[in-house]
Amino acid sequence: QDSGILTEQQVNARIFSAIAGLPDAGTSWSARDAQMAVTAAMRKLRFEPRSSVAPVSSRRGDVLAYLAATLDLDRYAAVVTMPEDRSYYFPQTVARETTPYRAAAFLIKFGFLPAEGLDRVDMNVAMPREELYGLLGSWVRKHGVISDATGKIVTIAGRDVTLKIEGKLTRFSLPVNIPVFRKINDRYQEYRNAPVTIGDRAIITLESGKTPVALVINAYLDG
Repeated sequence: QDSGILTEQQVNARIFSAIAGLPDAGTSWSARDAQMAVTAAMRKLRFEPRSSVAPVSSRRGDVLAYLAATLDLDRYAAVVTMPEDRSYYFPQTVARETTPYRAAAFLIKFGFLPAEGLDRVDMNVAMPREELYGLLGSWVRKHGVISDATGKIVTIAGRDVTLKIEGKLTRFSLPVNIPVFRKINDRYQEYRNAPVTIGDRAIITLESGKTPVALVINAYLDG
């Protein structure tokens, strides 16, 4: 079944679930699930976690505090965000100098969390799976675990796709069940069978520069 319209964060979440081998949906969502997702990201990054303390719960505040400890976000936030940033992001919040809000300010400022609704961040509700996966997907992308190859589709033969990238032909063999998206302006839709034609511009997302983990087809609005 094809998806509805997706944001870039949702696409990052879908790609992260694919490379981490974690479910992108389901009924279970607990502190342990959040810890497993962060552990999978650290494994991909080949980083040693800064802390081995598990999150207290799956509440957004507890998960952000856990991320601050594990990814050293408190130190980053102290260096690259200002009290004025936190006042601007969270004007209604008196607790904005606490660890979860400092972590949130850093993640928002550098694009790991979407800025929509930032003045209404609720630390007491569960951080959705999609939000954490999207954050971790952006994080591993920023650190070079995944990258994009962009070009024009020249040939399609079964699961082999050849792109012309900066004048050079590069062939990619797409794994079975790879996520396939169609991009329309700044929104995406995931397809079970995407409409792919010769001449389409495409983005193949690669893990560690080698293995395709997602395919994005750019839609031409003028046909």
